[in-house]
Amino acid sequence: MFAPLLATLALVQAQLLDGGALLRSLNETRRAAYANSRAEGEAATAEAKVKAATAVAGIDPAKVPGEQADTWAEIFRLAGKEDEATTLSEKAVAYHAMQAWSQQQQLLSTYVQRGDKAKILETLAYAIGTSVPMIGQLGEPVVFSLTTKYGESDPQFVLQAYDTLLRRLDLKRPMSETELGWTRFGLARLSANRDAVLYRMGKKAEAVADLKRVRALVKGDGRAEAAITEVENRLSLVDVKPAPEIVSERSIGPYKGLAALKGKVVVLDFFAHWCGPCKRAFPDMRTMYAADKAKGLEIVGVTSIQGYYDDKQGITPDAEFALMRDKFVPEFKLPWPVIFEKGKAGSKAYGVSGIPHLVVIDRKGMVRRIVVGYTPDEFKETRAFVEKLLAEK
Repeated sequence: MFAPLLATLALVQAQLLDGGALLRSLNETRRAAYANSRAEGEAATAEAKVKAATAVAGIDPAKVPGEQADTWAEIFRLAGKEDEATTLSEKAVAYHAMQAWSQQQQLLSTYVQRGDKAKILETLAYAIGTSVPMIGQLGEPVVFSLTTKYGESDPQFVLQAYDTLLRRLDLKRPMSETELGWTRFGLARLSANRDAVLYRMGKKAEAVADLKRVRALVKGDGRAEAAITEVENRLSLVDVKPAPEIVSERSIGPYKGLAALKGKVVVLDFFAHWCGPCKRAFPDMRTMYAADKAKGLEIVGVTSIQGYYDDKQGITPDAEFALMRDKFVPEFKLPWPVIFEKGKAGSKAYGVSGIPHLVVIDRKGMVRRIVVGYTPDEFKETRAFVEKLLAEK
């Protein structure tokens, strides 16, 4: 009866193998014995326990791969080793939660692209999140893709998406200091960007009041307060202040500062060479630039030295600049100047927290629109807004 099982056990003693075959052998032996008689079944259970104990004798639960943890948890339990089985069960839960979370992230992006609003809200509400950062990561498509896509056409839906996630962040529940810090940051970042949607809807007083409320909740947490400040800086610019100057330490193409561009409609494009959405936006931007440059449009790309380029790590600023000038700009056919910001004062002044970050400045030098992220539909709205400004005299 146990010959096949003994052969399997011999292999397991030599090295950690896939526990599936072993577990199936153990369970099949017990089922077959129980089918014959109760006494034989009890004997088989005892025998299986001995065999399982032999199988796990040289196995360190810490070294069991996550994808095999649930199987080996059952084998350790058959061996009567509940502590080790519990450790493996916890590892299995963490592993499968991460796998599920990864797939749910992909699904969320797909639902946003398809415009499946019901599925978007369902995923935000019920997606597995075994840690606050995992829940926070679900907010990234909301802050960028979702807000960009529906911020103008269906802002109430965007608010509903933010509220769905915010309900999952509770400052009052017991948690470690590290988790509390992540919760404050997530609460601040999501709430502030939600308030930016309210602001664009014309509910400025409500947005400002809520920003103050959230700031009071996270007071003393520098990272969380900075997330609020970024959005406040962004909101304080639109239709209120002249565009802040950006100090350039070097440029590809001529650039004499924003003051020299007064009288034109200017689009600042904050980007980086590693940013996928930034690169996906370039074709639409080139089309707009070609059509509207003669009408008074200027685009300025704003980036900074990253310390690497593609697989070239730890390169000097001069080497990276040369790669941007000789490779990146020609590859993506950027006909407008690209400046390298000196320090981060400009990015902070414009509330840059994610890229691409487009700032539209009118002929008088006033900031009129800020858009974070890229979707083709939203860019159509941005282009229409730019052309409206070009028509203003």
